[in-house]
Order: sequence, then structure tokens, then C-alpha cells
Amino acid sequence: MTAANLPAPTPAPVSSKHTHCSARMFFALLIAACAQLGINSTAHAQRVALLIGNSSYQSAPLTNPPNDVREMEAALRVTGFKVQKVLNANQVQMKRAVRDFGEAAKGAELAFLYYSGHGTQVQGQNYLIPVGAEAGINKESDYEIEAVSINHIMGQIAAAEPRAAVVVLDSCRNNPFARSIKSAQKGMARIVSPQGILVAYATSPDNTADDNGHYAKALAGHITTPGLELVQVFRNTAKQVQKSSNGKQIPFIGDLSINDSVYLASIKPEPVPTPAPRPVNPAPLLVPTPLPTQAPVIQTAATCAYCPEMVVIPSGSFTMGSNEDADEKPPHSVSIKSFALGKYEVTQGQWKAVMGSNPSRFSSCGDSCPVENVSWDDIQQYIQKLNAQSGRQYRLPSEAEWEYAARAGTKTPYWWGDKGSHEYANYGKDECCGGLAQGRDRWENTAPVGQFPSNAFGLHDMHGNVSEWVQDYYHDSYSGAPTDGSAWDSGGEQKLRVLRGGSWYSFAAFLRSVFRGRNAPVDRYNYSGFRVARTLLTP
Repeated sequence: MTAANLPAPTPAPVSSKHTHCSARMFFALLIAACAQLGINSTAHAQRVALLIGNSSYQSAPLTNPPNDVREMEAALRVTGFKVQKVLNANQVQMKRAVRDFGEAAKGAELAFLYYSGHGTQVQGQNYLIPVGAEAGINKESDYEIEAVSINHIMGQIAAAEPRAAVVVLDSCRNNPFARSIKSAQKGMARIVSPQGILVAYATSPDNTADDNGHYAKALAGHITTPGLELVQVFRNTAKQVQKSSNGKQIPFIGDLSINDSVYLASIKPEPVPTPAPRPVNPAPLLVPTPLPTQAPVIQTAATCAYCPEMVVIPSGSFTMGSNEDADEKPPHSVSIKSFALGKYEVTQGQWKAVMGSNPSRFSSCGDSCPVENVSWDDIQQYIQKLNAQSGRQYRLPSEAEWEYAARAGTKTPYWWGDKGSHEYANYGKDECCGGLAQGRDRWENTAPVGQFPSNAFGLHDMHGNVSEWVQDYYHDSYSGAPTDGSAWDSGGEQKLRVLRGGSWYSFAAFLRSVFRGRNAPVDRYNYSGFRVARTLLTP
């Protein structure tokens, strides 16, 4: 199976979770380390928490929420939080608790809301289920009457204007209520949170997970590590949970909209020395030693709005390839040095800002959609101009770097598990062609970047949307391939370059982390795009 020399396809129209996971010590450990927020770490009197644990549902009782809340309360009080807790609350009690929490959070340094219990989404809206509400939920409109909307909770927190806020949704079972409501989807929908609020899920949006303790155990091992910032803790946790659940449960955090760093351990890391001013044509990006253990975002300077947003990929080793297709053999160990990779595929807007034109077949998709219909040769011209204009050194990733980043520590065919899923990627119908995103808006082939959940490294659309050119020549096997993560830029079929990740046009099998496509470097198709990389060097 290869994507070589596919004809330019005719655009095809596109077609178109309730939960609870055990979270022992989740909140206690997470907040036990939250002694420092930004540059002010002593404002304990201004740190407030609301803990809600619902378990006594008549039709689907849960076991852990009350115990989890009690453990969290003890840890929070030790770390200086003023704690408000509600157990087995009905709707009125929940709404009053949220109202009071909003009052307490006004001007707070850190506001933290934790919910453990049943929850669900209907038509993209999230609802937490109070005890006693299930009897009254028989149709879609009943959720607004009987449940508590996440939008309502977000509004209360946003109005309080705390310096930072975190909302943890530990609710990840299938909805046991109102099974006849066809539009009620699995799990919680992804939330676009207001500025200053970070939303964390025990598993990916629109997904479910068993009550298996993977999440709580992983958090217990990572939260108390000194110097880890909030996002790093969740990313480390996600990686471990993915591994321990064989890719079946993938914790997730929403878009980071907190301006100040929230350090979870009581020891804040030493500040990184300010680097010397960059020359006009600088050497590759320098970062301090040690290299990061997870994937922080490299902020793009305001003077380079057209520069792609980058994520630091941690160093590590992995097994590249598989025994499925001939050109994926033999599986072999590769060691990767830390490098930076585009958080998203390069967009039409970014391409136009540098090149002055838009070659995309799907230009009507807009500036936030990936640029496509670009050849490998075209991309070299873009990178050359981008480097000259920005004073930075971008490049294409090597094939090994790309697969390592796409896997994000997983060994399954896709970062989310064993099977293709339209909930995580924009790719063709299983019987043929045409982009499909189940439960989301319909797209005419390509989709705006970042519409689907990221993997554990914080990368979006590594599978699907557009196939991504990489630096390497195509070889029909990995015999003799580099093992240091560098591009295989010699030998092989030098009239062909490699593409990775599959596209809106592809079968699910073409999206596998190991799948290798290839085309001539002059070929342009509306399923081909790219993302850029940058080299990281230690001083």
C-alpha cells in the first residue's frame, strides 16, 4: 500500500461521552505541588477550590467520587487552599456551589474546580449530571432543565476573573441515561475555554475510558516532581496512561490560555538565562541543558506573526517501521535528539505571507487550513524565504523524526489506538474518498488545522488532513537506514521523496504512523502539504 503517483482526486463531499474514571489522589497530588503561580507563590489565602463528587445515581451508581473528594480536600487544605466540597449533589445544590465558588474566586491567584461523576454531551454541549437528574432526562431539551451546563460553570469562573483557573473533568464513562437520545455522543465535547482557564480531561474529548485507575496512578507518579509546569505534568501523565492502557485511554488538555506559568511542585525551576541577541543569519536554535522532558511550545515573536508555532519534541528512542508492508521493514531502533516541530501543518495564510500567492486547490477553506498542492521543490523555496525573512533556520523533518513525533510514545498504529477514527483525524470514507469528521461540522476535503485533538506531544493533525512531505529520499526498505534520526538523503530512489501521515483523501490504513507514501519532488496534489522543523543544539 503506497500513495505513490495518485492522480489528483475530485473533491468529494464529506459526511458527517458520560463518564467517570477513578481519580485517587488526583486533585490532592496535583494541587499539593501548586505552591507557585507565576512570580507570586505566597498568596495561599487567595487560592480556592471547589470539589464535586457525585456517585449515588439510582440507575448507574459510582464508587470512587466521594472518597476521591475527601482525599483531595485533605491535600488542598495542607497547601493553603480554601476548599468547598459538595457530595452527591442535586442540581440546585450544584448550582449554588458553583455560584459560591464564583464569588470566592474573585481576584484569586488560582481557582481550581474538580468534578467526578457522570457527564455527557448533546449536540456539542457538555452537561454534568446531578444526583436524581437521570429520572427526568428523556429528550435533548431535558439536559438543560435537569443537568448543569459546563457553559454555565465557565461563565461563573470567567466572571470572577481569577489570575488563573483549572477545570478538571474526571468523567469518562458511556452515558447510561436516555439511551434513546440519538444525538447524545460519547464522553465530553472539547471545550473552547475563556482566557485564563485550562480544561483537563481524564480522557480525550468525545471518547470514553474504563474505570481502571490508569489516570490516577500516572498522576501520582508525576505531580510531585519539582519544577514541572502544569502542562508538562499532564503531558507526562498522558504518555504513561497511553502506555499502560495500550492506547485505549488518552488523557487530554485543552488549549492553553493561562498567561502565567503554574508550577505544580513547591520548587520552581531556575530561570533560563536570556540568550544573546540573534544575528541576522543565526545558527540553529539554542536551548539550555538539560533538554526538556516533554513538549513545551516555542512562542513565536510578535515580529514574526507568519512563523509557524513550534513544539519542542523530547529526545528518546523508538522502534521505527513494522512488519506489515515491505517498505516498512525491517523494524529498527532509532535514537532521536530533541528538536522542534510545527504544532500544526503550515497554513495557507502562512504560505501567502511568505510567498505572496496561494497554490491551494481548496483556497475557499481559508487561511487557517493547510496549504496543499505544493511540491517538495516548492517547499524548499518557501523555507529559504522564510529563513531569510525571519532570521531563523527552519527545515523539513526527517522521516524518522516525523514518525517519532507522530507516535508520541505509543506503539499502536495511531496515537489514539489500534483503529482509524474520524473523531481524531480528517481522512477519507472507509470505502473511498472524501473528508469525514464524525460529530463535527462537514468539511470540503481539508479541514482547518487544530480541529482535532493533539497527541501527547501537543501536535495536531499528524494523521490525516494533508500528507506531509519530509526530507528523505524514498527507499523500498529500511535496510541500511540511519539510526540517529537524520534524514536518509542518499541512495534509494532519488527521483522520489517521502510523504507521511495520510490525508483527507486516504484510507485509514494510509494514516498509520508507519505508513510511507512517495511522490516525485515536482508533483503537486491537493492532498499534499507539510510542517516545518527546527534543529535544537545544546550550548
